[in-house]
Amino acid sequence: MWRAELSQKNLWTELSDKQRVGWLEVTRLNYNTINRNHTQDQENGEYELNGKHVDDATSFFCALGEAINGPGGYYGYDLLSMTDCLCGSFGAVPPFNINLQGANGKLKQEQKFLQELKEVFLNRRVALHWN
Repeated sequence: MWRAELSQKNLWTELSDKQRVGWLEVTRLNYNTINRNHTQDQENGEYELNGKHVDDATSFFCALGEAINGPGGYYGYDLLSMTDCLCGSFGAVPPFNINLQGANGKLKQEQKFLQELKEVFLNRRVALHWN
């Protein structure tokens, strides 16, 4: 799959939890190859994050990378690496907005992750809107 050009969104949604971790590693390692069209950082962007399949931190990062950089996109695999991405060279730099639409109820149960995510976003001028 990675040898062909990725053009379809949500391929990661069919993967197991363990495979999603692998997906994030592959997107990280292949960022420059996969995201050829996203070479310049964008400020003040609006990103639509499809929350239908987002139920934990791993699925959030799969969806976030895709929302910002398209299919197979990368924008961190945990909070620390996402914080690095927020510094630039990964397609989006603050300030920007993320519109999380149709969030899975399971995500709301991840209170510790959500609190830490909100703190990082607040400190980095990223607005997260739940719809």
